[in-house]
Amino acid sequence: MKKYFSAVLIIFIILTVTACSADKPEVGSDAAGVDVDFTVLSGIVAYAKFNEVMSNPDDYIGKTIKLNGPYAVSPFQGGYYHFVLVEGADACCPEGIEFRLSGSYDYPPERTRIEFTGIFDSHEDFGYTYYYIMADDIIILE
Repeated sequence: MKKYFSAVLIIFIILTVTACSADKPEVGSDAAGVDVDFTVLSGIVAYAKFNEVMSNPDDYIGKTIKLNGPYAVSPFQGGYYHFVLVEGADACCPEGIEFRLSGSYDYPPERTRIEFTGIFDSHEDFGYTYYYIMADDIIILE
């Protein structure tokens, strides 16, 4: 009986250790080279993941992120900042992240739902670090 119990215990420990390996994919990742895909996450999970990304941004620098949501724009000192909003399940309290396009583009009207894939990066402005996603193109969803 002791041998049987020991064997079961060893198998349980091995399975537990291998289940916690570092090779598990990121929540919301896909097989197309996207590290974090917010488009496949439900509202509350996407909102929580977005907060995790923004709480630990250095862990995501250089990673490919896919997002969709309402487009927002903010004028600032003669230019514009372009954002996509990430909403929770109840659409309360959306948070936005700046995105930049690598080429010239006619941006849609505000609140238009868009989708894009790009590289998470940072820049310095006025002595502060800001984070954004550099995308090649946006897709209009509406």
